[in-house]
Amino acid sequence: MNNNVFIANFNITFGENEGPLLEFFDTIVYPAFRSDIKRYHRYKDNPDTDIYFFLDVKLVDLGDEDYALTGKYIRQTVLEIKSIVQDNQLISKNDKYPTAPYSVFYILLKNHRMVLIKNQKGSPDIRSFASTTRYILDQYIRKENKNRLNNKFPFPVVNIVGIPIREDLEKALEPVEKIEKLKLRFYPLNGDWDIEGLLQSFSTDLRKLVDAKTGNIILNSPNSKEGVIELLDASQGIVDSTMYVRYKNNTRGKISNDNVSEQVTWNLDEESINDPNIMKDYLSEVKSLQFVSNSNRLLYNQKKNIIKRLIE
Repeated sequence: MNNNVFIANFNITFGENEGPLLEFFDTIVYPAFRSDIKRYHRYKDNPDTDIYFFLDVKLVDLGDEDYALTGKYIRQTVLEIKSIVQDNQLISKNDKYPTAPYSVFYILLKNHRMVLIKNQKGSPDIRSFASTTRYILDQYIRKENKNRLNNKFPFPVVNIVGIPIREDLEKALEPVEKIEKLKLRFYPLNGDWDIEGLLQSFSTDLRKLVDAKTGNIILNSPNSKEGVIELLDASQGIVDSTMYVRYKNNTRGKISNDNVSEQVTWNLDEESINDPNIMKDYLSEVKSLQFVSNSNRLLYNQKKNIIKRLIE
């Protein structure tokens, strides 16, 4: 079957000092992902409640001490059947069936890049994954802090952002007559203190100068499509972008980061997407998953023995 695969920057920092994910991996992230905490969500037009949670979470070695956090991300829901076709006639029904479509995630700890592989129609997407990650970490920390008199766990800032790619940027902007506004949202970076260039200055230096957790910069009427493409292609998911555009047919629209983020399609069966030995070859073929900054490499080398001890 064809699997839709989302590629993103799994960016999480902790506390006022913006501690990177690996600093708290064994004490917060790993046990929280393996906990029984669930997120409940009820839609306005549906009386039934969807339940989101992680299952079968574990650490795996993809080869040469390249460790990844993997597991199933489940959406427990109810399928409502209002009509069926029987003997070439449309017949009204009022049936409900429980179902649990799921996606499989692989988070590479060397560079906090990730993939989310949808297993079937209705499998939860990357936005839902971000919401559930944020909720489960928050609830886990609140529960643990009740039992900690001192050294309470810091709370996370979670930004799971798609990684834009040039081809999709070019395709999205081809029918655009004018980019009326480019909005860039900045947030704390997960140990990427050696990223160079303009984006680093805004994302880290300017934020810290004014002591702000997040920030937005708006560029009005950028005339260079190529310049916008260069900027977002180079961002590698360290900013969340939104373009407000006017198309050649004189309609207006919005192109969000999700619209131009890298997605691939893999033809895999259910057994394969859950097998790290098979998936490591697919992961190694995605260029944006291979980038590791010097700071991330240094931190990973410091922490990988702790990670190794957690592998079952």
